[in-house]
Amino acid sequence: MEPITAPADQWTWVPFPDSACGNGEPTGIGVNLHPGSRRVVIFLQGGGACWDGFTCYGVQSAVNLTSGYGPRQFASETRGLSGFTLFNRGNARNPWRDANLVYVPYCTGDVHAGDRIIEHRWGSRLERTFHVGARNMDAFLARLSRTFTDAERVTLSGLSAGGFGAAFSFSIVPTK
Repeated sequence: MEPITAPADQWTWVPFPDSACGNGEPTGIGVNLHPGSRRVVIFLQGGGACWDGFTCYGVQSAVNLTSGYGPRQFASETRGLSGFTLFNRGNARNPWRDANLVYVPYCTGDVHAGDRIIEHRWGSRLERTFHVGARNMDAFLARLSRTFTDAERVTLSGLSAGGFGAAFSFSIVPTK
């Protein structure tokens, strides 16, 4: 498994063929590498949750579950990321402005913590659903650990479902 390489201080999509969104399609992560930094911030995207046919396919309470998440969605979202203090390198008050940034999209409906493929019934349909957020995190972290071998501090954060995912993944993310 190769370390991630990307242009400095620029958002770059990194595909992970061994990952899956709720629809079974692979996803990836976004990175914004800052040369010389030994700090890493991993941010888990939020977006609701689902656990059965009604919540996943009826009210669709989790983002990107059926559409998946790939380079096109990431490119669209990165235009607005600098509006968030965490991702704004130009903000002198941002304590992470010189850190390596990692953006983990959310597309499994399981608060980044599932390890199950299941068929949810919605009406007369059976929908095969990949609630494999924990498997994805394992794959992402394996490659990130090869990328940031000299990290002195790793910060794990998230919003909404990503906040729950950060809590569930806290014990598997090395912080030093």
